[in-house]
Amino acid sequence: MRCETDDPQHTSIADGLRRLAARTGVAEDYLRRAFIVERLLMRLLDDAPDRWVRFDDWRLEYRHDGPAGTPDDGEEVTGDAQAAVDAALRRAAAYRGLEPVQLSVRVLTRWPEVAEGPALAYTVEAADHDGDLGEVDLLVGFAYPRADEIEWRPGLDVPDALDGPPPRLPTRSCLARLTARLGEYTARTSRFPDPKDLLAIARYAPHLTCTAEQLRRALDRVWPWTASPTWPLAVPGPPPWWADAYRRGALELGLDPAMAVGHAWAAALLDPILSATVAPGATWDPAAVRWVNPRPPQAQAPHRISARQSAAG
Repeated sequence: MRCETDDPQHTSIADGLRRLAARTGVAEDYLRRAFIVERLLMRLLDDAPDRWVRFDDWRLEYRHDGPAGTPDDGEEVTGDAQAAVDAALRRAAAYRGLEPVQLSVRVLTRWPEVAEGPALAYTVEAADHDGDLGEVDLLVGFAYPRADEIEWRPGLDVPDALDGPPPRLPTRSCLARLTARLGEYTARTSRFPDPKDLLAIARYAPHLTCTAEQLRRALDRVWPWTASPTWPLAVPGPPPWWADAYRRGALELGLDPAMAVGHAWAAALLDPILSATVAPGATWDPAAVRWVNPRPPQAQAPHRISARQSAAG
């Protein structure tokens, strides 16, 4: 990591994030918060690599002692688990080395109401040698996903500000996030749906690589269809009063701000699954925004015997 402030080639992290925003269309404020979460997670992984995963943009999951699982209520993760998370965040904030970013962590609230189970809330502030980088409100929960729901994805590439390639961080897979968001969007969880659910589907769908059967199984694992006989046959349309909130969120992420476009993505991906009108082996083609049926095996052409072979035989 580059630390020298008198290097003529040095670019501040803020400048690097500004350039990244201009290149990607993602809002600079969003990138700043995402960057803070990434730097914190890198330090947490360095201290305990098997305990942490990024669940969503501003939520990390912590594996407490014992097998992975979701506590039934807050009583099961008070005490030792809360103390362990507090201590881990303090160690991460106190990290000093070649890392050019300084972090401070303070408790914001305890046990906010979230769909995935109890969570602790913190405010994480960051600065580098050139000044403040901002702050982010971060949730730490305990609904640690299974191994097949985790993928190692590259973090932000901040040009000319940090040396080396972008970090690879354990992240809840696009498939797992999509199934969670669909359940929330269709009111199958403990909270009411909101524009962020549809926005997340439109955001993750372009990066999804799976078959129809894999998506169906992922949905079935989280919400068994036998226990949910009222699953819709199509993704419901969003209420019109979501439009402004959806547009703001889409612009922040560099997506098309039209809510109808987001719903079209969700419908193209999920309607054939919900209505069981797509072949299990069909694959999702994000470029074409549709499911593509597998090609039938080509019949082997009959072996032809040449005139020379016939004469020789």
